[in-house]
Amino acid sequence: MAFTIYKKMKEFAWRRCLNEGIPIKLVLKENEKDFIVREGINNSLLSIGNISNSNILLLDGLPGVQHKLLTDIYGIKERTVSIICRITGIQQKQDREEVHKIYSMHPFIYTKSVSVTPGHTDILVIFDTHHSMSTYAVTLTKKGRTTNDSVELLARLLRLESNQINYAGNKDKKAITTQRISVTGVPYLNIYKLANFINNNGITKSSNNGITKSSNITPEDISELLKIPDNDSVNKINSLFSGCTRDLHQDSLNGLSDLSGISTLPLSSIIQDIRRITTEYNNSTEPEQTDAQYKDITNSITEDTIILTNIERIPKKIQLGDLEKNRFYLRLEITDKIKNKEITEEITEEIKNKEITEEITDEIKNLEDRINLLKVEGFPNYYGNQRFGYGLSNPDVGELIIKKDFKGAISKIIENLGNLENSPRVKEALTYLHQEKYSDARNTLPGKFQTEKTVIYSLEKKIPAKIIFSRIRRETRMIYLHSYQSKLFNDVLQQRLINGVRNNEYITGVSIGSITSKQQIDQLVTVSDTPNISNTVIPLYPH
Repeated sequence: MAFTIYKKMKEFAWRRCLNEGIPIKLVLKENEKDFIVREGINNSLLSIGNISNSNILLLDGLPGVQHKLLTDIYGIKERTVSIICRITGIQQKQDREEVHKIYSMHPFIYTKSVSVTPGHTDILVIFDTHHSMSTYAVTLTKKGRTTNDSVELLARLLRLESNQINYAGNKDKKAITTQRISVTGVPYLNIYKLANFINNNGITKSSNNGITKSSNITPEDISELLKIPDNDSVNKINSLFSGCTRDLHQDSLNGLSDLSGISTLPLSSIIQDIRRITTEYNNSTEPEQTDAQYKDITNSITEDTIILTNIERIPKKIQLGDLEKNRFYLRLEITDKIKNKEITEEITEEIKNKEITEEITDEIKNLEDRINLLKVEGFPNYYGNQRFGYGLSNPDVGELIIKKDFKGAISKIIENLGNLENSPRVKEALTYLHQEKYSDARNTLPGKFQTEKTVIYSLEKKIPAKIIFSRIRRETRMIYLHSYQSKLFNDVLQQRLINGVRNNEYITGVSIGSITSKQQIDQLVTVSDTPNISNTVIPLYPH
């Protein structure tokens, strides 16, 4: 496989760099702690905090909420469902949206609009400890797993389809990474309890059963942990409110006796409390961990595992590409002479060979100069080989998809397994494939090859190639397309470096090219109420 990748990289020929001179050998990713990735959203970086943000407790103070259960999650012994209030006298659409939004942030509450007369709408506030109508963002920190592997595991434990858990981008396996995932169609309590269990017990690949460090804990035990009995109120209320629509008509409620005993709250009497809590909730954000605080936590992670924190409701699921930024914490280790001599003042005095001392000192100085140069001028930011999959064939699959050659793309995915000739199980699976023993091939492949397993199963059922792709996770399909885009980007960057990079590279009325630094963006981009084509900045290579 190593030879195959080397040949492929030579074909790509992405070797030219802005900096010239004698190369300095460095090692990256000697272990996971050398490569740490931290996602950023809303102008801040993710932190590894508590399972739930503290501001969620404010929602128990919303008008009409009687059950103060957010402070005692494990005190909930059975599912509880009730209509807690009916908010009346809502005149403005903006007020109605405001009420729906803040009440729905409470993990045990959802709301329904009730049309009373034309132009007159009330809001029912329904309390349900186990409703699954919301989408939640969860901060996932992992070590020694890809994002996809982590998602597949969490989906199994939560008894979900894997496409109910989404993420913005697949993070490295040999790394410690923190990113947001979204979980749809599952109660908040289940996510909370699973997070608490995982964070306290651990989930590792080295365990006896492949799930937890404790050999007497099974996935079934976790399922039992998440199970909770219903009380009598559940079925009759859920029969009315189980639909996905938010709007009801008064006629559909006339036969529901439960409505007679609920409190009616005129909006005018509670709107000030609602707005006060909304303001406090929005302004009460957890402090962002400093780089040092964040790294202290990641450095304490000793095993390949996952950690779930910061559960919060979000309006819609996360999609591939919904990413504002990443911050990387890299540790580069110097190899050869410099590493072996480990220059310090004390060791330098002990080195008797002056030529070696001067040579090493010069190399360190050269390295420092290069680092300072990179800070000022940047560097050509090629996509690395990880972007292109094992065997570096993902761009080929992406190109075939764009050309609508789905049969060729499917063949390429299977053919790509041949690059893993050092894996006995993959080799055995390929033998079964050549014999058209699809079931044996699928069962022999290791669990991480979910895409290949889906393809093999579909081939066995003689499903058309185009339909096969609809069965593959959307994130995986997009990875193939993004991989092809990345190859095109690298090719263009390669050619531009060969041709030379101009000083001013952007589109305005006088020049053409691309913005290459944030400083240029700050200098060139302005906000104007009277835009003019002569001062418009257009990205040549948009994301």
